[in-house]
Amino acid sequence: MRAYLNPTLEWSSDEAEEDYEGCLSIDGVGGPVRRAVAIRMSFEPPEGGERKTIALRDWDARIAQHELDHLDGALYVDKLAGELVSTEEARKLRDRLHRARGWIPAPDGTAAATAR
Repeated sequence: MRAYLNPTLEWSSDEAEEDYEGCLSIDGVGGPVRRAVAIRMSFEPPEGGERKTIALRDWDARIAQHELDHLDGALYVDKLAGELVSTEEARKLRDRLHRARGWIPAPDGTAAATAR
């Protein structure tokens, strides 16, 4: 686990993808959110010192944007690109997308081709 103190979104790619998100703040549902595929974020390191910058891509970029939204008082439902579905259905749809992108193996254990 990493900690990023006082993070700031410095840049986000024009390229964006839709993916399913959920949140402990809203139990039982999830939905599609369109987010930048790549970001650059600055932060204060927990050990102190000068601000650092990190580049994130794909799932890591999505998680960072989701958490940055919380710091700005927004939830994923404020950015929905479609309808809310049950958490179980959102997980199935998310996993299907992630398999197609090559991020997780197919149910039979075979690796999917990486989309990028």
